[in-house]
Amino acid sequence: MKMKIGLSMRMVRCQKPGHTTGKGEVRHAISQDWMTLLQKLGFTPVLLPSDLKDIPQIDGVILTNGNNVDPRAYGGKPLDDVFAERDAFEARLAKMALGKKIPILGACRGSQMLNVFFGGKLKQHVAGHSGTTHAIALRNGKRVTVNSYHDHGIAADGLGNYLEPLAFSDDGFIEAFGHKSVPAMGIMWHPERGPTAFNDSLVKRFFTRRGELI
Repeated sequence: MKMKIGLSMRMVRCQKPGHTTGKGEVRHAISQDWMTLLQKLGFTPVLLPSDLKDIPQIDGVILTNGNNVDPRAYGGKPLDDVFAERDAFEARLAKMALGKKIPILGACRGSQMLNVFFGGKLKQHVAGHSGTTHAIALRNGKRVTVNSYHDHGIAADGLGNYLEPLAFSDDGFIEAFGHKSVPAMGIMWHPERGPTAFNDSLVKRFFTRRGELI
């Protein structure tokens, strides 16, 4: 039976056609690239919108990209594109997964959310990390090139409790981290965008080997 991987979803406020006033309706969205990646790797993707009351049975969790983590959670300056309900749902999702030893992977925004969940902080408006590619150094000394789409990063002194760095960018920001005792890992890039053998192997091993870190 295929492993079921739950995916959190970004929230988007849409202006209704023909309306020029009002806040518009809120929708959940996710890149089709996640469906393509997970199905290619032999997993079954399960969508988890933030208004979901009962979380279905799943074998793994990915906290996906999009939106900003509420800066009030880490003492940052106010930001746009913040949805408190998404943060609250992902925190509940993380507690459920970690309580049951279900592997949880954070990608880009999801990595930031995991770090804040464990008591860490974010460095806002990091230069040179949005809309580009750059090299990172893994803890085993290997260097790989990853995509980069984030505006906020994790400085060396901003890592959460019980987390350990797994990769750094050349300018000193933490690009990947793992938890010391539970199956949780965060990566600051998008494995679903322009998939590579490195990204495919990382995601596959993490879930099939119950939280194996890079």
